[in-house]
Amino acid sequence: MKSVRPLNGMAQRARALEALKAGIIAGATHDYERLVNAALQAGATEEEIDLLIHDALSALFESAEQPVGPRELAYLWPAARSH
Repeated sequence: MKSVRPLNGMAQRARALEALKAGIIAGATHDYERLVNAALQAGATEEEIDLLIHDALSALFESAEQPVGPRELAYLWPAARSH
């Protein structure tokens, strides 16, 4: 059986930053403070966090500006799926 090694500092930081980015893109505002604190505790700097937040918000707005056609609407709108 393999022993489980704890993550090194770089891997912890990378995972914490990825979790923060995923939380922002998913709109997990209720988890935002916890995710930022986890990233800080993992060794991320405030500048890294600010840049990551900027990139995540930019990605969020880019995808929000995509046109939605009838096929996409049927997939995205729950009421359309029930009929």
